[in-house]
Amino acid sequence: MTVSDAARPIGCSRNHVYQLKRRLAERGTLAFATRRDRISASEREAVLAFARAHPLMGERNLASALRQRRDDPIDLSPSSVRVVLKAVGLKTIKARMTATASV
Repeated sequence: MTVSDAARPIGCSRNHVYQLKRRLAERGTLAFATRRDRISASEREAVLAFARAHPLMGERNLASALRQRRDDPIDLSPSSVRVVLKAVGLKTIKARMTATASV
């Protein structure tokens, strides 16, 4: 059976059949690879600790300050900082102020 003959019944392109074939050879399955977090747990904790210590800073300023730290700088984009803060409910300055006041 040719690649074109295999692609036709499943309604995909030949290129997709080659991708499936390669995925099967590499992983032994056609399932997608599991995604891993791009931000490590230690970086997440550092971002949260820094954000709690500086609740009035926005995402851009937090990302910039984390990059400029002398001990253990963390190079994250403002959107990555936003994702970390949003995951724990500290996305807004008001939420960070409330969390800081309650501790």
